[in-house]
Amino acid sequence: MPFESILQNGFLPSATRPRELPPPFDIYQEIASHIPAEVRDGTFGKTINDLPQLAINGLPPEYHSLLKMTLSVLTQVFVWEPVARKKGTARTVVPSQLSVPLVEVAETLGEPPVFTYADHTLRNWTLRDPSRSFLPDNIDTVFSYSGGEDERSFVAVHVYYESIAVDVISACSRAQKHAINQSEIGFSDAMARLSELIREMSHRFAGVKDTVSPEAFRKELRVFLMGWRNIVKMHYENCKFDASNLRGETGAQSSLLPYIEATVGTLPPHASNSRVQKALDVYHDFLQYQPKDHRHFLQNALQYTQIRRFAQSCDRSEVQEAYNDVVHAVIAFRRLHLSVIHDYIGAGAESSRGTGGSLYNEYIDGLLSANRYQLLNKDMRA
Repeated sequence: MPFESILQNGFLPSATRPRELPPPFDIYQEIASHIPAEVRDGTFGKTINDLPQLAINGLPPEYHSLLKMTLSVLTQVFVWEPVARKKGTARTVVPSQLSVPLVEVAETLGEPPVFTYADHTLRNWTLRDPSRSFLPDNIDTVFSYSGGEDERSFVAVHVYYESIAVDVISACSRAQKHAINQSEIGFSDAMARLSELIREMSHRFAGVKDTVSPEAFRKELRVFLMGWRNIVKMHYENCKFDASNLRGETGAQSSLLPYIEATVGTLPPHASNSRVQKALDVYHDFLQYQPKDHRHFLQNALQYTQIRRFAQSCDRSEVQEAYNDVVHAVIAFRRLHLSVIHDYIGAGAESSRGTGGSLYNEYIDGLLSANRYQLLNKDMRA
């Protein structure tokens, strides 16, 4: 069945995926397990420079995601360790011991060779008790930059947020079915369920405010999430491309909200306003940092959706209201996201750029304008 894994697990990988790399690649995980101590001691750079040069030939495909996550984590620490320790500036040449296998494995996965949201959140979890659900207190990280509870909680809240995806996909599928069958009541019920789920997404995402200290985020974690684009000039040794264009990790690379927006049509394909179009361009650039199967799933949803077309063509006010309720729920989530950014980045950041390299106020404000434009009743766009 196409997209079977996504339909069963949402955008999170299976809980039974491989957790340990086989020799000789296990050396990468061994180093990753000591990141907090090596950053504290300032020995990480020497450890990486002493690595052997390994090629990924012969590594079974089921390990590729784990390898990519591990190598990208090591790359982040190598680059940003001097900044985190306040002992210098970012390292701007990634040695071939990291860059070559990272580029090779990223190419097999169809992903950019850099640390992404998939590496930080989607792949970076285990359940403390597999018999329990995805609640934040039941989620551990596979790796940690700081070893602190705030970092664990930050990842756990995002994994908990992502775990709602199966229900979201089901609600969107129901709405699509009723749109195709032109069932007004069924469509309105499915859209009401989707609005409810988006509000639950907001509730889960807001949990970061209760569990993660803004000071700890800025001090212990944020620097390690930054990429290179618009932030630092970067070179990958023995690799023939401009690594400086690679964006850093950001929640904007999640597939959950973009799936809703592709299916429901809460963003226009283009905008006449240059500020809004610039935000849409950045939005679509972020989508290229999703895992390949996620990108294909969203493209499939966008190609076949009938939801917006049906809502536009229907004369019943209840149908258009149900559609607009979903748009309003997306707008509310985006406003929440901006408020969290201000709490965790704006108050203590030296730059208005997010870790993904975008100007986050301009970016989210532009998307909010685009969302409002998609409301079916023009009087509701103010």
